[in-house]
Amino acid sequence: MCQVYFLIDPRSLDVFYVGIGNAGRAQVHIATTKNKLRKGLPLHHGRHVIIADLLSAGLSPIIQIVHDHLSKDEAKRLEVEYIAKLGRIDLGTGKLTNRTRG
Repeated sequence: MCQVYFLIDPRSLDVFYVGIGNAGRAQVHIATTKNKLRKGLPLHHGRHVIIADLLSAGLSPIIQIVHDHLSKDEAKRLEVEYIAKLGRIDLGTGKLTNRTRG
C-alpha cells in the first residue's frame, strides 16, 4: 500500500515537495539530508536544500499524508495531479521542487 504526502515549509506553509511511497518514506528525505550534511556531501535536489535550511534554523518540514492505503497506480496518478496543480519551480509554474511530472 502506498501514500501520497506533502513536505511543507513551516515558515510559509508552502508545499515544496509532493511524493509517494510506503509509510515512512517522507521521513527518508530528512534522514538523507542529515546524512549528506554530516558527510559534507553536496545537496543536489531542491527539497534537500530546503530541508537543510530548515534544519539549520532548528526546524523540520511538516509532513502531511494526503492519501493513504492506495495502490501504487492510484498513488502515482494522484502525485501527477498534485504536481500539475501546484506547479514546479523548474518550469516556472509553482513552488514545488519536484523535478519530474510524477
